[in-house]
Amino acid sequence: MYLGNNTSGSNNVMTITGDGSVWTNQTSFQIGAGVGSQLIITNGGRFVNFAFVSTVGGNPSANDNT
Repeated sequence: MYLGNNTSGSNNVMTITGDGSVWTNQTSFQIGAGVGSQLIITNGGRFVNFAFVSTVGGNPSANDNT
């Protein structure tokens, strides 16, 4: 799973919000190969990650990813 997969991709946002909102991931996970991508989890939302490899800002030029 990728959020902002390309170095040219920027400012991608995924929001998980509210009790009972769950995103379950079972593959490798990366947030932001480019600039400014965000995974936002609020108000009781959950992100469950079973992947062995997960990264935030996987490239040297990938900044401001959260």
